[in-house]
Amino acid sequence: MKTISNLFEIKYLQLDVSDWYRKKPLIENLLSSVPNTRQNVQNFSTNRQSNTDGLIQPFLDILKDEFSEISKFLNNNLHLKSLWSVDYSKHDYHSVHSHGHQGYSGILYLNYIEGHPATTFIQPWSDSYSDMTIHRKTNAVEGRIIVTPSFLNHFSLPNKLDELKKIVAFDIGFANE
Repeated sequence: MKTISNLFEIKYLQLDVSDWYRKKPLIENLLSSVPNTRQNVQNFSTNRQSNTDGLIQPFLDILKDEFSEISKFLNNNLHLKSLWSVDYSKHDYHSVHSHGHQGYSGILYLNYIEGHPATTFIQPWSDSYSDMTIHRKTNAVEGRIIVTPSFLNHFSLPNKLDELKKIVAFDIGFANE
């Protein structure tokens, strides 16, 4: 018998927001109530250290259809554990990090134009032939949501453009947690 199969694989979801140009200003207005700031050790501005709990339900309401699709992808009832936004001005970047060892995390590209750096994910094992670390960039476009396992290390290269790059990030929990 001969069998060739994947021992492991990492699935992720890429989902374009429907009716994006109607929903975008609603999300921007929602986020304006908790402005982003720059902390000493960060090379970007964020509201991650602020209380954004009040943004979660309105965000879910705006993206009701998309979160229904995310729930189907995860085959589970979900809730958002946390929600925040990040601004990348010119030269801003985000170093390698993950969002923990369990669950899923998402990125919504809120302000994104060609030339902005996409989020880059790091394969959690070395390439079997070259022993090299493998990086994969997302196919980022404005209005797209990417959902991946939280444990995946990822980063954003410096923004070389004068135009602001803005993302909304979230961590997903499950109804049985």
